[in-house]
Amino acid sequence: MDIDRIWNLIDATNENEGAIPGAVPLAKSLVERGLILKSPIYEDSDCSVAMLTLFPGAKIREHWHISDKEYYFFIKEKRIECCKIGESHQLENLTGEVLFVIAVKYKL
Repeated sequence: MDIDRIWNLIDATNENEGAIPGAVPLAKSLVERGLILKSPIYEDSDCSVAMLTLFPGAKIREHWHISDKEYYFFIKEKRIECCKIGESHQLENLTGEVLFVIAVKYKL
């Protein structure tokens, strides 16, 4: 994973008031409400890494991980969460600030 690329995305987002260059909206099937952007960082047949940008009030709906596991790295909070195979999770930004999360998904 290219850590410099991640920090560059965060810097660019802050400079552009939340607009990440090259970011695309997260799939509608995963968005319960609000604006969530996804910036791919790395992908191969076994792993994908992306920066998720959740604007205030945005929510990723509950979804299940049947054949993969996913780690969320919360940039500002310096914490990690893991959703294992067979588990479900959701993500909601209840703050008044833009939330930056690195999502790492391992396909098994």
